[in-house]
Amino acid sequence: MIIPLLIKMANHLKTGDKTYVNIGALVLASPQEAIQEALRNGNGNGNGNGNGNGVRHNGNGVHAEGKHLVELLHTLQERENTGIRKINDIVKPVYMTVVEQERPLQSGIPSREVLNTMSRYMPPEELAKISSSMKFIVDPVVHDIGSVPDGVIKRQEQPLETGLAIVTTISDNTGLAFIESEPGHKEDLQRIVLGDLDPTGLLARKHSQAIPFNGRKIEVGTWQKLNYIDPSAIEHPEEPMQFVVSIFKSTEHTLLIKRIRDNVSTAAKDITEDVAGIVKGLNVQNGVAVIFGMHTTIGTVLMKSEDADNQIRLLNHVAPNDFDPTLKVPYQHNLNVKDGNGHSHIQSLLVGTTVFVPVRDGVLDVGDCKIMAFDFDDNQAPRDRGFTITVIKDAEDDQSRSN
Repeated sequence: MIIPLLIKMANHLKTGDKTYVNIGALVLASPQEAIQEALRNGNGNGNGNGNGNGVRHNGNGVHAEGKHLVELLHTLQERENTGIRKINDIVKPVYMTVVEQERPLQSGIPSREVLNTMSRYMPPEELAKISSSMKFIVDPVVHDIGSVPDGVIKRQEQPLETGLAIVTTISDNTGLAFIESEPGHKEDLQRIVLGDLDPTGLLARKHSQAIPFNGRKIEVGTWQKLNYIDPSAIEHPEEPMQFVVSIFKSTEHTLLIKRIRDNVSTAAKDITEDVAGIVKGLNVQNGVAVIFGMHTTIGTVLMKSEDADNQIRLLNHVAPNDFDPTLKVPYQHNLNVKDGNGHSHIQSLLVGTTVFVPVRDGVLDVGDCKIMAFDFDDNQAPRDRGFTITVIKDAEDDQSRSN
């Protein structure tokens, strides 16, 4: 067991001997091997010079070096308690690039509706930061970056015709979201990010989005545009947008068409069996299944099915229906297009449209949860909704099948 070894190691640290520990060996080995390595290398002669293969620790358990070693051993103990022995990289990206894009500042004359809407949600001094003599920075918080991952997918250096791109923000307090390109959605999202409807910054915490592609062409919904969200852009508009595009080899993208709302009162449906059947047909033993909703008025969530009604009630409270009499400020999208589904876009943004589920031994592993699909557009239901199912294959599984 690890406990006696930890006690022995603690007693050794109290002696004050100079210890030299190969940190790489500690991290890569099993817990037992790691502690043996620490004990074996802890019998140094105390000359304080080091041999270049490790990191010196002073051994008293109080100074930073000794404390670091004790914390490392504690981590190893936790690994044993949870049954973890070794951590391997199962799925490896084929291509990765870091993007740093200058923020495309634009100025223009805002509509009266936009100014009136913004003023209700922002203090005068905040509004003044984005407006000057009836000029302001267009969408300072929300930027369409869809062309960037699209360009990465089409780069000559990128070797895949079909795959899955994972876009991840790497800046503080930023996020990603798919937003419909019709007028008003950016303004509505900006109101939520800067106003009080998203007080916990949930939108800015969605750091990753999946984009399936085939023939080097993005396969998303017709109106879906990937946008970069940065609540601090008003105060620091000069800071560039930073994100990583990682591209993985995947199976062909299978389209699942499902009617979520059989009637207006039903907003959620369990699609676990549908997805599991598709994954089984793909004949992949191990990997990660990616379920991607191809609309900006739906949600895809891994959760317990009995919690769906609570989820809907919460979303209706945060972003009420366009025709709800309690709605204080109309959605900009509904003012522009008048289709009555501004709220459904906001609810979709709050929930997200992508779910990642592990595949083990050819079976979709959702545990006690279900893959729940939501259709938030209650004013235009019922309609068929589309989801793509893709599996990023385990690198070892993929290699074994190719041999």
